[in-house]
Amino acid sequence: PGLYSDVQAIVETGTNGLKLIYRLTNCYRLVAPAPNREEVEITGAVRLGSIGFFDWMFSSKKAAKRGAKRVREWIDLAAGDTFDSNKLAACLTKVRKEYRDDLFYDVAITSRIDIVDRHLGTASVKVDITEGPRSGIARFYFDGRDLLGEGYIREELGLPSWWNPFYWWARQTYAKDLFERYREQLQNLYQNMGFLEAEVGEPYTTRRGADVALHIPIKEGTRFLVGKIELRDVAIFKEADLRRELAFWLAPGEIASKAAIDKGRSKLVDYYESRGYLDTTVSYFLQPSGKLIDIIYKIRAGARTKVNMVRILGQAHTKDKVIRRELLMLPGDTYDGVKMQISKNRVNNLGYFTDVSYETVKPEDGTSDNRRDIVFRVEESGTTGTILVGAGASSLDNFYGFATMTFGNFDIGGWPNFKGGGQKLKFSALAGDTKQEYSVTFIEPWLFNRKLKLTIMPYFNK
Repeated sequence: PGLYSDVQAIVETGTNGLKLIYRLTNCYRLVAPAPNREEVEITGAVRLGSIGFFDWMFSSKKAAKRGAKRVREWIDLAAGDTFDSNKLAACLTKVRKEYRDDLFYDVAITSRIDIVDRHLGTASVKVDITEGPRSGIARFYFDGRDLLGEGYIREELGLPSWWNPFYWWARQTYAKDLFERYREQLQNLYQNMGFLEAEVGEPYTTRRGADVALHIPIKEGTRFLVGKIELRDVAIFKEADLRRELAFWLAPGEIASKAAIDKGRSKLVDYYESRGYLDTTVSYFLQPSGKLIDIIYKIRAGARTKVNMVRILGQAHTKDKVIRRELLMLPGDTYDGVKMQISKNRVNNLGYFTDVSYETVKPEDGTSDNRRDIVFRVEESGTTGTILVGAGASSLDNFYGFATMTFGNFDIGGWPNFKGGGQKLKFSALAGDTKQEYSVTFIEPWLFNRKLKLTIMPYFNK
């Protein structure tokens, strides 16, 4: 780049004739002022980087480092970039806006460009920030609210009622993610109360003196009741049977809740898939008429499908049989989507995995269109054991201590790590001035690979 980012030529009339004036804006290439130094040095961004009050008070260096990192991301200048005073000013305007969005209304920002090498046109930047106090949300306003009571809305958002003394003095910490969640909760609340056309806008803040108020704009629209419920393209099953599946969730004259409409769709899908018709899809569209709204479900039934293979992927220690015995679907069975969800919940409830999911795929040999492989994917938890240690006192036993060590997903025959068998082993000890208790508990929940539970518990009491 050149030495200047902007050159302006101005002609002025003087006593001795015309005067030509050049106004130059210096252009620089961003570099670090010294080894192990940042190209853009940030000071003062402590509160911005603080996780909490104690972090701000006792870990200010770490907080300042985190805050400086955020400010650099907003400035968005990297080593080697060219910049001038105008570009830097625009970057700092963005920083100022981000701070005020986080309720640092009194933030003050100054900057300085330090020349590193004038001949090479290189420079570094120093930004000093005086954050000031961070404001809290003192008031919440639901602009446009009419038919739904404010108390009902506050309860849904987990906010204290206006008559609660806590509300008079408390200040809600500002968090963009939290207030976006408020907006989504309100949108769902209105739609589930029949306001299917309701719109909840982006929250924004206003300031009056030292107080900050959060405003959530709302357009309620019409509150609909259920009109006609129509089923289109019904195939295989009787329409009366399908309507019975919907009757618990939807009925003419009731509030047209979006959650109930969506639940009706999922119940129709479950009805088909629980009887083997995999890949059934149900869509719906709404036809408003005054305060009534007709719901039209359109059904596309899938093909009747059988299970080809059940594959399990992802376990590192857990034996295959520990998972398979929890599954309600076997090769050759007619596919049942409800049983698949129950199977997933049963595997998840074992407590050995942090994530459990499944999918249906076409067989790898591609020999049949009406058969599917079920692929279960699991992610094992890093720990399946717990240790509990404590102490107490009573008038009968005086002082005593106790300890409990529990191993989940234990395998008594799994030398050397003894993991993955789905068994449980527990050691317990209690010792005091007048009492001693020791026990070992071993549990095999599937004895001889049947749903027979074996418990062995030797113990010693004194």
